[in-house]
Amino acid sequence: MHRNLDRRVETMVRLGRPEHEAELGALFALAFDPGVASWRLGPDGDWSRVHKSADGQPLADLQQILIERKQRRRATA
Repeated sequence: MHRNLDRRVETMVRLGRPEHEAELGALFALAFDPGVASWRLGPDGDWSRVHKSADGQPLADLQQILIERKQRRRATA
């Protein structure tokens, strides 16, 4: 998986409200949850997709989870 590190744009923002900090913390916790599909970089430099658990069950798709959350928020707004 190629990563563009030459033309990368990074930014910082101040999270002034505790609920924003909590939401961001929950997002990171979800992203790093072992039950969520991911990519792993091996010692040989090759990336491998991890999308099934050790027993062969599909792992959750983080992007789909976030899409569904946004749709639910829009529906209740």
